[in-house]
Amino acid sequence: MLFPLKVISSKAPETNNGSDSEPILEPEPLPEPTPEPIKEPIPEPAPESLEATFSSIHKLILVPKCASCHNPSSIRPREDYTDFRSTLTTGKIIPGNAEGSEIYKECSSGNMPIGSAPLTATELTVLKAWINNGAQDN
Repeated sequence: MLFPLKVISSKAPETNNGSDSEPILEPEPLPEPTPEPIKEPIPEPAPESLEATFSSIHKLILVPKCASCHNPSSIRPREDYTDFRSTLTTGKIIPGNAEGSEIYKECSSGNMPIGSAPLTATELTVLKAWINNGAQDN
């Protein structure tokens, strides 16, 4: 660590036989550190509530976890989860029968989504409830 120095004498010391020498330097006192103000943590917004509705499932599950692969311009264009009509025409959802619906079976087994975190227990429960309640456009 380097300290600021100040010149305290430019005269040569007596022991130097009067020849020119470098000035005598002495460390300057460091200023007192000022404490940083305590910063209050910025509260995170509450996570959006997942509900057994298509709009909630679409926004919080299908778009972030499925639609990057399951959309009209992807490698699986017939399995399009970008909107309600397309989602139901995939044939992967049997309204009223989650256990028989391919989307639920693939997600609950952990086979899907590929390249994304698996669905949580809450997400699976809500997806199952939505399908069992008729997979309505709500």
